[in-house]
Amino acid sequence: MQSVDNVPAAIEGRSFRVELLVTPGDFVTPRHPVARVWTGADPDACAKALRRAIAVTSERDLEQDVGYGVRQLADIAVKALSPSVNDPTTATTCIGYLQGILELLAAQPEPSLVRRYGREDVTLVLRRDTFPDYLEALVQISRYATSDARVVQALLQAALRVAQAAAEADAGGKAAAAARVGTRIARRALGSDRLDAEEREAVEEMLHRLPALAATSP
Repeated sequence: MQSVDNVPAAIEGRSFRVELLVTPGDFVTPRHPVARVWTGADPDACAKALRRAIAVTSERDLEQDVGYGVRQLADIAVKALSPSVNDPTTATTCIGYLQGILELLAAQPEPSLVRRYGREDVTLVLRRDTFPDYLEALVQISRYATSDARVVQALLQAALRVAQAAAEADAGGKAAAAARVGTRIARRALGSDRLDAEEREAVEEMLHRLPALAATSP
């Protein structure tokens, strides 16, 4: 699914409840339901209106699909770390951009997944990727970075800065999620035999700087 337009406007004048089962960026097939509808009005008319409001195409789009941009940056970093390319500078650049995106997401309040319109006779229940879903991009890159201390340190620095941004925004759950991701990345690197003693010491130092929020439930 590429995007969702104004669903309430599409079914104007009808009392209904819509639960979206997919979010922009999800892959759907003709047999894949995208929404559930409860309505006392004409169900066929509501179904037609929803088809007009929900765009399903063969391409993803950045406008409503934040995860698409995050995934592209992660994919570029992973390709840069492949033995055939061996370009850690590009990988660390991608990590820097990911850090910037995640810092913005960390500081923003989570939008409500339940929205009501009009005289509250229209209810829209959304589904979207979560903040921990976006953080997994850093974990994905770390799977290919255990032999490059510079990339590992960039990943840990990103996790630390994102946790700090969340803590400053009083978003303890997000800070905890970022700290846990940083801990996973550091432990993966320390479990490898590809780092020398000095590099391991640097990773351990960054691990100890991660906030003690990792045990806090998001």
